[in-house]
Amino acid sequence: MVCLDAWAHWCGPCRAAAPELRALEEKYRSRGVIFIGLTSEGESDLDASRKFIEATRITWPNGYGANETLAALRADFIPQLWIVDRQNRIVWDAHSREPIEEVLERALAESP
Repeated sequence: MVCLDAWAHWCGPCRAAAPELRALEEKYRSRGVIFIGLTSEGESDLDASRKFIEATRITWPNGYGANETLAALRADFIPQLWIVDRQNRIVWDAHSREPIEEVLERALAESP
């Protein structure tokens, strides 16, 4: 299972969301949930992006220049988060009404 997080170094709400994301990652890491960050920022913003990662104490892998992936996910705003289950289905996103932890627990229980 994967949690995809779309962010940008200049995004205040992204910075504000980091503690909650770190807590989720810490809680679910041992259960096989993988966190991956994605930003559309490219090489020219790499230093600022690295400083964001360091300042927010994000420890999971991050992909830079992820324009095509974010477009495919229809990331119209940031921050944005998606939960992809083990059957490669997006089971939670910003439009979901159900709390993210309920979805994670259910998806983990349904996983083979």
